[in-house]
Amino acid sequence: MKLIVIDIQKGITDERLYNFDGFIKNVTSIIYAARKNDVEVIYDVSAIKLLPT
Repeated sequence: MKLIVIDIQKGITDERLYNFDGFIKNVTSIIYAARKNDVEVIYDVSAIKLLPT
């Protein structure tokens, strides 16, 4: 089993996100539980390049 954490870097998630504090608390708890149970945590920081329209 693996946990994939996608795009939670600064700029994607900040105080403008609905229930930001709850979101960060939940993500932190999930990552902690995964590590505690020897589940590999994979972080994906995707870069999106917008094409001209």
